[in-house]
Amino acid sequence: MGGKKKVVHIVNCGSSGDCPCVVNVREDSTDYLDFQLFSKSVALNVAGVLRIELVLRNKDNEIATYSTAGASPQIYITDAANGEVQFRPKAGNLVNWKSPYRGYFWVYSTETVKSAVPEKEEIIIKVREKFA
Repeated sequence: MGGKKKVVHIVNCGSSGDCPCVVNVREDSTDYLDFQLFSKSVALNVAGVLRIELVLRNKDNEIATYSTAGASPQIYITDAANGEVQFRPKAGNLVNWKSPYRGYFWVYSTETVKSAVPEKEEIIIKVREKFA
C-alpha cells in the first residue's frame, strides 16, 4: 500500500468561533491530523519557534505530550508562515476506551516563554471504535 494515507483535518484552533476544535478519528488510525494554529483570529507564524508540543489528556486524566523535538517527533511543522502543524499518531496513541482526548498546543519561543493554542478552548479528539 505504500505510505500512510493522509487525512486532512484543518482545525482553526484559536480563531473566533471555531472552538472547541473537534476532530473525529478511528481507533488505532495512523492517519495524519493537520491543524492550523491561530492567535487572536490571525494565523500564528511559527517560523523560528523553539518547539511545539501537543498535550492531550484522556478521560482517565492521563496526559501524553507529543513534540516537534527529540529523536522521534510526532508533531511536524508543515507550513510555518500559516501556523500549520501535523500530528502523526502511532498505533495505540488514540484508543476508543480512553476517548475523548482534550488538549492544546504549547508554542515555545524559548525554554521559558510559551503560549497555549487555542487560548480559551480545548481541542477535542473523539475516537471511534475499531471493529476488527
